Amino acid sequence: MSMLAERGNRVLYVDPMVSPAAKLRCSPFFSHVSLRCRLHNITRTLRVLTAPFGVPLSRYPSFCWLNQAILFRCIKYWQERLRFVNPILWVYEPRAALFVDRLPRKVLVYDCVDEHKAYPGVNKNYIERLEQELLRASDVVFVTAEGLLESKKQHNPNVFFLPNGVDTEIFRRALKEETEVARETEALPRPILGFVGSIHSWMDFDLLFRVATANSEASIVLVGPIGRDVSPAQIRKTRTIKNIHLLGYKKAELIPHYVKSFDVCLNLFKSIELTRSVNPIKIYEYLAAGKPTVSVDMPEIRRLAEVIYIAHSPSEFLAKVQTALHEGDNGKRKRRIQKANEYSWSVLLEKAWRCVEIALRNENAELKLGPRVK
Repeated sequence: MSMLAERGNRVLYVDPMVSPAAKLRCSPFFSHVSLRCRLHNITRTLRVLTAPFGVPLSRYPSFCWLNQAILFRCIKYWQERLRFVNPILWVYEPRAALFVDRLPRKVLVYDCVDEHKAYPGVNKNYIERLEQELLRASDVVFVTAEGLLESKKQHNPNVFFLPNGVDTEIFRRALKEETEVARETEALPRPILGFVGSIHSWMDFDLLFRVATANSEASIVLVGPIGRDVSPAQIRKTRTIKNIHLLGYKKAELIPHYVKSFDVCLNLFKSIELTRSVNPIKIYEYLAAGKPTVSVDMPEIRRLAEVIYIAHSPSEFLAKVQTALHEGDNGKRKRRIQKANEYSWSVLLEKAWRCVEIALRNENAELKLGPRVK
């Protein structure tokens, strides 16, 4: 969305609604959320709308409806006040099906980044029904995983595969000599095996513990907030292992300083319904920083097998970590960076726009996107 704004389009980005409990768990990440709806002017063309706290227990339809009604009122008010007349609506959440039909628009884009019904704790049948309604209402649908294509095409023929990507400019900073490593990692014993991203119940903690045990002289660094779906027992056990370091949430612009300190980057997901349709952004971030990366086997990263180490079992994962630690360069870092460039957000935006442009033409509408990437 920031790239669209940089090209002269007016963008109103709406933060997802969160509960007060979420702010208590990760106050730095949700410090801007309060009891009131707030508008933040980021640039002349980009504004961010933060909704007020949501009502807890949103897995129940009545509470979910109430939260979305509050969100709708906030969006409607600011859409009118800012004079967003028949804009493009670009949504990521199935729950938006509860109000998108009441917002004026030229085109509705649904960007499906996960199998939402597979998230732990959600009302699967309710979310599936809402998503099907949203799919049928959308003019264009993007999915970030090929595993999502067929199920979504059952409800809308205009479904396109658009993988996740990376802000290559930000993560190239990890390659620069002048970029300092994060203070929290500079004194840790080497090598450093690192993970960046939110820590949820789909992280393979057993594999994490095996990596820590097999590399007892190394530092295992996890950078990211801990989700409410992670059991307290898992976190307590993690904190008892001396060479595992939970560093918590960090602002996006600081992440390259942490990644620069990593000798090997890790992707530690369980193989479950949710992760089988996940296209992890962290992989592209690791590649953009030129880092050797070891990952569990996931359908959506197999196309990257030439530039990352993919393991099919815990023992193979441990072996691949050792291979990555001792790989030498041999042009591998350059190939990783080149592969990441193929997934830069600017390249993906152009691909997305070709699809949206067709829908806009059907509505006799135009959107200024700036010069195209050749």
